Amino acid sequence: MQMALYSHALHPLGIARVSRFAHIVLALLLTSSFLALPSSAVRSAEAGQIFENAFISSPGQLEYVPGVVLVGLKPGATLEMAGSGDTRAAHTILHTSSAALNADLTALSIAQGEAVFPAALGDSSLLYKEKTASLGSIFRLRLPDYGDVEAAVVLLARNPDVVFAEPDYIARAAYTPTDPLYASQWGLAAIHAGDAWDTITGTLATTIAIIDGGIDLDHPDLANRLWINPGEAAANGLDDDNNGYIDDVNGWDFVYDGNSPGDENGHGTEVAGVAAAEANNNLGVAGVCWNCRLMVVKVMQASGIANYSDIAAGVAYAAAKGASVINISLGGYADSATLRAAIQAASARAVIVGGAGNDAVSSNFYPAAYPQVIAVAAVGPAGAKADFSNFGAWVDAAAPGMDIHTTFEGGDWGATSGTSLASSFVSGLAGLLYSQHPDWSPQLVRLHILQTASSLSASDPIYADRMGAGLVDAAQAMLPAQPLFIVDKHSLDGVLNGKPAPGTSDNALVISLLNQWGPAEAVSASLSTADPAVTVSTASASFGDIAAGEAANSTAFTFQVASLAGYNHDIPFSLQISANGGDYAATVPYTLTTRSPDEPVSGYIIADTLWTSEKIYVVGGDLTINSGVTLTIQAGTQVRFNGNYSLNVNGTLIADGAPDAPILFTSGTSGRWNRIYFGDTSPDAQAGANGNYLSGSILRNVILEASAGGVGCNLATPYLAFITSASSGIRCAPGSTPLWALDNTLSGGIYVTLGKLYAHRNTLSGSGLHATGSAVVMTNTVTGASLSIGSGWLAANIVNGGSLGLGSQSTAMDNIVTGGGISAGNTVTITRNTVTGGGISTGSASTIISNTVQNSPGAGLVTGNNVTARGNRLIGNAQGMVATTGKISYNLIADNRGPGLQVGAASVTYNTFTGNLGNTVVVQGQNLTEMRYNNFEANKGTYDLYVTLPWGTGMYVPATYNWWGTTDTAAIAARIYDFNDDGTKAKVTYINWLSGPSESAPGYVRGLAIAPDAVLGIQTGTFTVTYSRPMDLSFYPDITFFTAKRGDWDQYSPANSSLPSTSVSAAAVDLGDTPWFGTPANGAAHLVGSAWTLYHQG
Repeated sequence: MQMALYSHALHPLGIARVSRFAHIVLALLLTSSFLALPSSAVRSAEAGQIFENAFISSPGQLEYVPGVVLVGLKPGATLEMAGSGDTRAAHTILHTSSAALNADLTALSIAQGEAVFPAALGDSSLLYKEKTASLGSIFRLRLPDYGDVEAAVVLLARNPDVVFAEPDYIARAAYTPTDPLYASQWGLAAIHAGDAWDTITGTLATTIAIIDGGIDLDHPDLANRLWINPGEAAANGLDDDNNGYIDDVNGWDFVYDGNSPGDENGHGTEVAGVAAAEANNNLGVAGVCWNCRLMVVKVMQASGIANYSDIAAGVAYAAAKGASVINISLGGYADSATLRAAIQAASARAVIVGGAGNDAVSSNFYPAAYPQVIAVAAVGPAGAKADFSNFGAWVDAAAPGMDIHTTFEGGDWGATSGTSLASSFVSGLAGLLYSQHPDWSPQLVRLHILQTASSLSASDPIYADRMGAGLVDAAQAMLPAQPLFIVDKHSLDGVLNGKPAPGTSDNALVISLLNQWGPAEAVSASLSTADPAVTVSTASASFGDIAAGEAANSTAFTFQVASLAGYNHDIPFSLQISANGGDYAATVPYTLTTRSPDEPVSGYIIADTLWTSEKIYVVGGDLTINSGVTLTIQAGTQVRFNGNYSLNVNGTLIADGAPDAPILFTSGTSGRWNRIYFGDTSPDAQAGANGNYLSGSILRNVILEASAGGVGCNLATPYLAFITSASSGIRCAPGSTPLWALDNTLSGGIYVTLGKLYAHRNTLSGSGLHATGSAVVMTNTVTGASLSIGSGWLAANIVNGGSLGLGSQSTAMDNIVTGGGISAGNTVTITRNTVTGGGISTGSASTIISNTVQNSPGAGLVTGNNVTARGNRLIGNAQGMVATTGKISYNLIADNRGPGLQVGAASVTYNTFTGNLGNTVVVQGQNLTEMRYNNFEANKGTYDLYVTLPWGTGMYVPATYNWWGTTDTAAIAARIYDFNDDGTKAKVTYINWLSGPSESAPGYVRGLAIAPDAVLGIQTGTFTVTYSRPMDLSFYPDITFFTAKRGDWDQYSPANSSLPSTSVSAAAVDLGDTPWFGTPANGAAHLVGSAWTLYHQG
């Protein structure tokens, strides 16, 4: 059978470059922006001295005068200088009034200085109010030999008599970058990068780590921005910084474990250019943070594939080496504990930014979807979501991502699209913020970016609520961070989120405020309400300082609630908040609701009783429903057990909640309560044939919280459905009617002795399901445990990390078992199960049909006597099948690491054996009854048929009419071990072999040829697949292609083609080797040579 397939390469938004999407999906987003400050002369405070280049400080990419520090002294601290006359000239410092300041000046060898505001000397009324220093207390100090300004600032700022210390900054007018592609960088204008550059253009002390496929290290727009490891000496073959990586000067290559993290497919170079391409160099483009450094962390292979483990290692490396920002413009849809752990650890040190993915879906895309990562979606020039961009509630922000000009591999520049580039815009913005505010925490930088973003509700009303905070705005991000408070939670009289009761006084209310933006100092608040039933007695409280992203509790407010308020009464409070010395003020509304009245219960219920949802029933001791009595609990009711107590049901319990109003049984203390227990006098529940509840005790839509024993039964049958318990399960000996357990979610499992069980659609973790009697167990999901029954049916269950067990005369069908196997007794039917990581074993007289068993550490199938094993797939196991007597037919036994089949006196017909590593069929114990019409081909062991039976009785092993992979007599004989190899063994009769594969046996692939080349580009490829029998033409197989960029590529856009846009939804090559492209809105374009034909505008 021959099948022709066509390989093609796609780009998510154009045909300019080949797609790099594979195993993990790369979010392609590229962008750049820039502002340059030209070199110019700067005058120092020392008259007449000119410095051709001002120093650049780490706190914010600001220029400053070399050798000069400005300090503001606290009231009471003085500094006396010798000299007179020009108060602007430098004077010798005689002494200060502070011993601590004297020590610091001596340590810095500072001996000269002058007042910045000489006219204000001695005038304490001229206060620099933001810093509480008078203008007369601000001095300009001189460092000898133009010493380290930044070190001096750090030291002096810590002095107890210094209000502030800072460099003497240089002010300049803002410039437009000279880079030739700047005008094409629409994304910079969209995020107002130019306005931000009036404040900051980045600093070489700020490092952005690019976790990607490497960077073109020689690119003229990137080479000068590469991070240099300060602890590593280049090319000395030593691990100078003792971090486990030798000569990691610019970063590390985790793909090849080397110190040359160059780019092999271009993606990392494109990402890096958006974030931090050099500006004002008259070349190419400009990055958002053009003076930031780029740490190169290569984790992606040339094919576009990256292992999660490499990504995790790269993230950990970047954080350990001090990256301020970590950009991850790649990812996948699998949630990995390894990657998650690396992200969580790194987020304490750096802002992490990730592309949201390019599949136009709302599925979580990792690592961007982790809460510690800023997940960035892409927009186009009109401010609407890019058609390829992912979206969803997990997305945090948006940035430009279509037709983004950036650096290309090989020292080039170009335009491309994807969320990889949107991510880089945000990483560049984070770099600007770190440059401006090096003391900010990663949490504050993250919150500031999100809080200053612009809403997309006008430009994209359809997706705005699924694009996070909106379009990032670099100009707004340059503004100061302000606190932004919400009430996170409260406690009332020490009870978390407690509710006041009517008729109470001195309710102590502690409010927790969550700060969602800038840091706040000395936060205080006043509480008020217009509710006539409520009086606030202690209206003021303090919170202390609240950092960005942090929460703090207040001191206690107190208030009284009059009896007329009633239960479940909403009290509207207003919280007037003040912070930062009164510079910040806001009012936050908050509503408290009076509680439902608690009703204590214990002892015995002796009459029919109704518990209603407006009350909370507090169980103070064991509680028993007497025989003949019914307790009905209304939906939405709470029952709290103040100890290790039980609800004992000797009568009838009707606890029938609702999906949106479940009944909650919980602990009223820090410990656990016991259980709900049905005694033998409790009337058995009745259910219809399809499991619908009819009468009797019922627990449905119930939550068992902090229960030690869950649900217990002694010769009683309740109806159990939609029970949720994270601490317990069900243990029952049913009464005279079957026990129905439906749709429960339990951590304690289901254990049933005696009686009949119907268990459907339960979700069990940690403990499984075990029934010693008859059971019908269907469509359950079990994790980390097993399912077993004495007899009955196990059907359509999913078991992860456990096994299935069933007694004699039972059936297991359509189950999926991973990490375990299926063990069964005699006379069982095992059919259509999928087992991975374990095998199937059965007793005698069993039927095993159409199962798939893979990767078992033992045999895929082990059977007793007189079995029927038909149509099974035993693949990749330690051993294929072990059988004694019966019928073994139509099985595929392939790629097993040991023997394919160990067999005795059985009929072996119409099976296919291929790829097995051990001897394929081993005859032992007793002779075969027949072995015909089997396929033996491409097995890796020494022999296809190995006979261990003795010759002494003149025994012949029948093996006629089989296909041995060849018709050569000598070759067939060489694959058979018998009397001819060992004169003590029986002889094999194998004449009349088949001339080709048995088409009645399971089919298999005999060979694959690819023409014209094993690696295809944009060309026609013919895949010739040879099968053992005719292929079912009604079935089209799943096929996956991996594309790789090879040779030169032409780049097309609306400017040089008939394409209506640079968006491409499909591509194909026809039999004439000419490409076709599908464009949005059902358009189509055809390229023949250099001529384009547009068939539909789209």
